Amino acid sequence: MKRIAFFSFFTIFLALEVFSQDLLGPGNPVQSDRIFARAQHAFNTERYSEAMTLCEEARLTRINEVRWSCSVIGNVLTVTDVKKAGPFISDIMPILEEREEYDAIEIIENQIERHGSDYFGNSLPRLYDYLERRKNYPESDFLLAKIYRLEGEYDFAKQYLERALSCSDILDVPAVKFDILYEMADLDNVLGDDIANEKALLLVVEGDGLYKNTTMRNAIEKSVKLKRSGVDLAEYFLELYRSSSVNSMRAYFELADIYENRGEMKESFLMTAFGVIVGFTHAVEILDDRIEEISFNESEKRSPKYFFAECGRNPDVMAWMQSKGLWRGFFKLATRARENGWDDFANSFLAKLSEFCPDPYWQTAAKLAFEKENQ
Repeated sequence: MKRIAFFSFFTIFLALEVFSQDLLGPGNPVQSDRIFARAQHAFNTERYSEAMTLCEEARLTRINEVRWSCSVIGNVLTVTDVKKAGPFISDIMPILEEREEYDAIEIIENQIERHGSDYFGNSLPRLYDYLERRKNYPESDFLLAKIYRLEGEYDFAKQYLERALSCSDILDVPAVKFDILYEMADLDNVLGDDIANEKALLLVVEGDGLYKNTTMRNAIEKSVKLKRSGVDLAEYFLELYRSSSVNSMRAYFELADIYENRGEMKESFLMTAFGVIVGFTHAVEILDDRIEEISFNESEKRSPKYFFAECGRNPDVMAWMQSKGLWRGFFKLATRARENGWDDFANSFLAKLSEFCPDPYWQTAAKLAFEKENQ
């Protein structure tokens, strides 16, 4: 608490210092990013007090940058010739060049270089609105949340995570939104809040094209219940489904555990299936890039035997699958299928894992599970 009290005092002092300065000029358009990079380095080297101070300095500097940028663009938007030209940046830029509005040009070009003109719909008023929102600094809030969590100040951590999430649309790297959500889920798990944990994980997967895809859910259920002579259900499953939503994989596996603990076995299986589909797709794409010069039969290339063998020959792929829980996902896909009464599918997967899985732990686990049910 002493550290937080000091931080609060320093924040007030720093705010007075920053806002006593003139608006930043064009020579300092991204100073806040440089300060935040120092904060991130301090965090990585476990200098947490320094990181907190730098985060707040970066946020206040960002506010000053935004004040200056909005002042420049706001003044440009009031110019009669600009008004006549309409909202499109492509029509306005020649006018700004003729008027030698170099500050405005630099601001516009900097944002287009970062995001592309399509991000703003080629509209200067939309770019101005975006600049106004940049007074928020979600990256800084996210880092502060992680520091507060390490300090055991969970309420503060949650507040900063929620603030970061509310402004996640202006993250310089959009995928950081998933990191924020996973941090929220982890914190809720630590706090024992099962409902909030589930909610955060569902926010990860809600727009990935899988979770709300009723057609996909029905197709998966139909394929695992299939009763057809000569069809290997494990191979059939892996040939059918693909998804590139790799950011969702961890969320699906964690949701599957939540639903299993609640006794919701069908939903647990489906979440596991989604996680396996995403992970399998990603691993196959990595392997395909490495062996594309070799021609394989498509079904052979997607068979568990071939896939497991290739994984075993690529240590980095093995390490990735182990760290992301994908081998466990394969095993759980089988055992959760069995819990739902889909024994043929379960036995097909367990047999493949028992014979071909290159991870010795999960190969042994699959052998034991397979033998237990087939004695």
